[in-house]
Amino acid sequence: MSVADAVPDAATLGHALPQIIFNGAAIERSDVLALYRVCRGEGLRTPERLARCQVLSRHVLANAGDINEAQTAQVLADRVGVPAQQQAYDAKTLKEAQSRLNELGDQAFGMHDCAAMQRVKSFSAERAVSGELAMAMALPRSRQPAR
Repeated sequence: MSVADAVPDAATLGHALPQIIFNGAAIERSDVLALYRVCRGEGLRTPERLARCQVLSRHVLANAGDINEAQTAQVLADRVGVPAQQQAYDAKTLKEAQSRLNELGDQAFGMHDCAAMQRVKSFSAERAVSGELAMAMALPRSRQPAR
C-alpha cells in the first residue's frame, strides 16, 4: 500500500505528495552526496583514495535509482577521471532523460482537479515501481548507456 492509497482526500494527497517526494529524494541522495564530498580536493591526491573514488563513482552511476543520483555520480566520475566509455551514462543522456521526465511530470501535474490528482498518483506509483531513472531512460533517447 502506498501513501497515495492511504490518503483518500485528493486535496490532502495533493499537499502531501510534494513533501513525500522531497523527503524521499533527500534520503536517497545522502549516500552519493557523502561520496561526492569525500572524493574531492586534497583527498584525491592519494592514489588509493582516487582509485576507490573511481570504483565507487562507476558503481553508483551504474546502479543509480534516480536521475539526480545518476547526475551527481556522473559529475563525480568525470571529476575523478573515469573514462567516458567506463561510465554507464554520460551527462548529455542524463540531461535529456531529466528533460523527458520533466515533460512527463508536467503532463501529469498540469491541472489541479481530481483527474490531475489521479495522474499524479499513477505517475508516482509507476516511478516507485520502476525507479525514476529507469522510467526516464525507458522514454525515447538518443544514446544507449555504455556497458
